Amino acid sequence: MSKILPLFPNKYQVKLVASSDSKSCTICYKPTTTVMLCENKLDFFYVCPQHLQDENFASPIHQPDYLELMKTKDELMKKKEKLDKDIEVESPYLWNKVSDYWKKKEDNPKESEKTKYEKLKDEMKEVLVDLEKNTNQIKQYKFKLYKLHDAMYKSRLMLHQKKKYNKERSEKMQQEGFFPSAPSNKIE
Repeated sequence: MSKILPLFPNKYQVKLVASSDSKSCTICYKPTTTVMLCENKLDFFYVCPQHLQDENFASPIHQPDYLELMKTKDELMKKKEKLDKDIEVESPYLWNKVSDYWKKKEDNPKESEKTKYEKLKDEMKEVLVDLEKNTNQIKQYKFKLYKLHDAMYKSRLMLHQKKKYNKERSEKMQQEGFFPSAPSNKIE
């Protein structure tokens, strides 16, 4: 048994129109300039940008550049965790200073420990700055492709079918012979 394919795929692109061309949102009926256009351009509708953030309405299709940002964020988080552990190990404690005082060793190993600790702290600052930049880029990322939630997609398909049915019905009504004609016989 073959599966019937829908007329248009569940892949919508977000477009902006001029404010003079704004129409009411399909969901809340407020004027909006954001249009969701189907991949094959058979279906489109106006929607507010706030609705695009709703998981029950649509979910973004992640592009390779967004996935790259997420991968970079994961790498930076792992690096941050590793540096946290290294800093914890290398951090100078009071009891280390006391034991060094009693041992009266040379100052060189002590300085190397301190410089290693300082290097780790500096590296941690750099990682935190990079992580903050990356997080801001992720927050400001504008998705261009969306996939509608199943219920919304089915309602779009049903609306398209209903429009098609109504168009065929009105064309049938315009044809001759659809309605009965008045009798043309003379009454005697």
